[in-house]
This record gives sequence, structure tokens and C-alpha cells, in this order.
Amino acid sequence: MVFGLLGGLGLFLFGMHQMGDGLQKAAGSRMRRLLEVLTTNRLLGVLLGTV
Repeated sequence: MVFGLLGGLGLFLFGMHQMGDGLQKAAGSRMRRLLEVLTTNRLLGVLLGTV
């Protein structure tokens, strides 16, 4: 059971890493700039994070 849990967690983390790399390649600086603008205000950043 422990090995299954660790294996599942490993696959999840690997998938998140791959998805992050894909998003960076697809959106690049445009996505980064959008996030910078949307998170300058703390309240707006919290709202964006909850969505």
C-alpha cells in the first residue's frame, strides 16, 4: 500500500512538472506578464489563486 501511494505521488508530481514545462513553452513570456499584472494587488492575487 505504501509503495502504491508513493508511486501515485511520484506520477502526480511528474505530470505536474511536465504540464508546467508545456505551459511555459506554449505561453512563455506572455503568460508570465499576465500573471505579473494580475497578482500585483494582494486581493486580486488571492482571488486568482482560489479560482
